Amino acid sequence: MLCSKQKRFEYGGIGVSDLVQSLITGFFTSIILLLLVYFFWRLYDRPSKKQLELEEETREKRKEERMWRAIEAEIEQEREQAEALATIERKKADMLARAQPPAAGVMQGALATLDAPTEGEAYLDRFKPNLSGIEEILVDEQIEQAETDDSDVLLAPELVEVRQDEGKVGEI
Repeated sequence: MLCSKQKRFEYGGIGVSDLVQSLITGFFTSIILLLLVYFFWRLYDRPSKKQLELEEETREKRKEERMWRAIEAEIEQEREQAEALATIERKKADMLARAQPPAAGVMQGALATLDAPTEGEAYLDRFKPNLSGIEEILVDEQIEQAETDDSDVLLAPELVEVRQDEGKVGEI
């Protein structure tokens, strides 16, 4: 039932067509060639001196770049800290400037614009405390306190005996 053009070969007692035989031969040949290529690749695939130098240079460049990035980050952090300290110092100086009382000339000029007295007793009376609602209390330091009489304690119907524990002497 084979075509007249197809040849039939006997392969181990089994008849095989030309197409199947060439596929099997190509498969085994490719496996042998792959093993041969792998052997030569492992044997001769070594980097050259130039390639080794190039890899070492790139490694050094990367190391140097990381070092400079770390230095730049540290400098940036120090700069930010210095800016924060400068901001705090500016705020302190600003608060100190605000806390200072105005100059006498400025205050007198402001009071003069309000038609308020700027000199004399009327000016000074503005800053004195108002004592109209406050009563002054005079304290005599040499007054002795009158001793209170405790004789009524002795008039109690029964004397009370106070118990004192041995370990608790003088504790409150």
